Amino acid sequence: MDFSVVIPTYNRSEILVQTLEALIHQAAEGDQRPFSFEVIVVDDGSTDDTERRVKDLMCRWSEVSGCETNEVAGDRRPHLQMGPCDCPCTPLKNLEEGRLTDDVGSPGPISRRDLRLPAISIPSHHPSGQRSAVSLVYMRQSNRKQGAARNLGARQARGDFLVFLGDDTIPAPGFLSHHARARQVRAEWVPDSRLVIIGRTRWAPRLVVSRFMEYIGEQGWQFGFSLIADPEKVPFNFFYTSNLSIARQFFLASSGFDEDFQEYGWEDIELSLRLSERGMRLVYEPDAVAWHDHPTSLRSFIGRQQKVGYSAWRFYQKHPEMAEFLSVLKVHPYPWQRRIRMGLLTALCAFSETSGWPDVSRYYPDLMSYYYNLGVLRARQGQ
Repeated sequence: MDFSVVIPTYNRSEILVQTLEALIHQAAEGDQRPFSFEVIVVDDGSTDDTERRVKDLMCRWSEVSGCETNEVAGDRRPHLQMGPCDCPCTPLKNLEEGRLTDDVGSPGPISRRDLRLPAISIPSHHPSGQRSAVSLVYMRQSNRKQGAARNLGARQARGDFLVFLGDDTIPAPGFLSHHARARQVRAEWVPDSRLVIIGRTRWAPRLVVSRFMEYIGEQGWQFGFSLIADPEKVPFNFFYTSNLSIARQFFLASSGFDEDFQEYGWEDIELSLRLSERGMRLVYEPDAVAWHDHPTSLRSFIGRQQKVGYSAWRFYQKHPEMAEFLSVLKVHPYPWQRRIRMGLLTALCAFSETSGWPDVSRYYPDLMSYYYNLGVLRARQGQ
């Protein structure tokens, strides 16, 4: 199998289904050779209807009426029959603290088969008439954060290459094809490749993109694509796991994401640092587009920034040589006067975001740094 698309998810069932439906329709383009792929959803302990929605999607696409040999993967998968699903789908299993528990509570050893619903195999047709296959897999674990969820998906993957995708990041047509072509043109279609590819993540067309969203999407606070000077030599801190492909062997040899990161942020860049030490080459493929369908306000992003600052201190503890890069040792408690001024500035920027007036975007860097530093201070005080 060529690709394993790994999607960690938590309480985003509606947009997750849209992401999966877009993936199901991915196929090789033009004169490209057909590629096979599976999609692995790792539910990180969602409390919404994610489990039901994914199961319903699988049922809509497949009626499990027996097994046939999958000609690409070389093992047995449920056979796809288009039409309504009236099959008694296999009960879901839950992963809790490294043990499996089924619906009657009996534990069992961890295995690929037990961790998931039976995969459905969906035929996809190349313009040449050749057939490729898509496999959809669902797994569930207790809430251990996205790094652990990605690690679980990667360990269970069969593809030579992993594609990490966000659960709110909808792949555009040709998304996988461009990831594949980026490897083919660089002669990096080999399982031991150290080439890592980031694609372009854009705000979803349906969203009304505010001035603040434009800023964080381009200037490095969330994404920084406009800051990439050379697409063939991308710095390690652009390792965006919302749209990224990497050889499975290379990923697993690095031990994957560090699961000690329990707050949002930096677990991806910390992995990138270790991969760089192993010879990673990071390149940017802007044609591999995915649409980020996540409405974001200044106030919601402030909370994110504080979590990122908190995680930065954990990153520093693991890699003291990164102190200057993370700017964690120069942070000092703010006097009350500064806190009041920043509170007023936050209110002004939030008002401007909704009203469109006045343009206070010049203050965005100060605000983002301020709330990042508050997160660093909270981590330092709690150590």
